[in-house]
Amino acid sequence: MNNKRRKFLTEACPNIVFALFGLSYLEACSSAKDDDQNMQVINNNSSTGESSGITTQGNNVLIDLSNGNFTGLEGIGGNTNVISVGLLLLRTGENQILAFDNCCPHQGSRQSWSFSDNKWTCSSHGNSYGIDGEDVVTCDSNSRSGGLKSYPTSIDGNILTINKG
Repeated sequence: MNNKRRKFLTEACPNIVFALFGLSYLEACSSAKDDDQNMQVINNNSSTGESSGITTQGNNVLIDLSNGNFTGLEGIGGNTNVISVGLLLLRTGENQILAFDNCCPHQGSRQSWSFSDNKWTCSSHGNSYGIDGEDVVTCDSNSRSGGLKSYPTSIDGNILTINKG
């Protein structure tokens, strides 16, 4: 990518997203240094540079659990939908957080999910999907039941790593 285009995207992209959505869920423009390291820091607020606590490195998503955006994961049973990286997160133990694809198998919605009775329920049509890894169904496959795709996770200190590879 030439330098003029990179500069334009780096400066304009966050502002355009901010203008459209009120805040930036994803900063898609990266610097040359980021390209070299294949790493991207995802910001919630491009105007202040406040970090969302999310970094991507290749197929890995790193979540800083000490970031205020993830207080919902502090207790066992806590969960959150991280739309910017396509993940549903569920704390099942002091040192275990499960990660699932947040794309609804029925019709691909990613926006609104709730969790109870060991199932994620998509609020778009009320369909529920299991977390046990059985009968996994794919995104937007018109499936109304089954299990969500899961990803391996590990926790080191305050950093949750999800391997989406």
